Amino acid sequence: MNSGNVYPWGIHFEGKAVISGNVYPWGIHFEGRAMNSGNVCPWGIHIEGKAMNSGNVYPWGIHFEGKWSKFGECSYSECSL
Repeated sequence: MNSGNVYPWGIHFEGKAVISGNVYPWGIHFEGRAMNSGNVCPWGIHIEGKAMNSGNVYPWGIHFEGKWSKFGECSYSECSL
């Protein structure tokens, strides 16, 4: 995250609790982790137009099922944004 704090009960950004899958002006948060860009679809989360059914976002890139993908280009089912 560009800013914010991590607490045992979740992540807070500028005093607001972050709920997974919600979209905020400063980015998307999924499963308590910040995403710089992407879109959330009912069937999963998207990074740079690529579908991710699950995964975590790290400062150095995106991880999907243990595999690193710098731009989130996962070879899994895609959907239109």
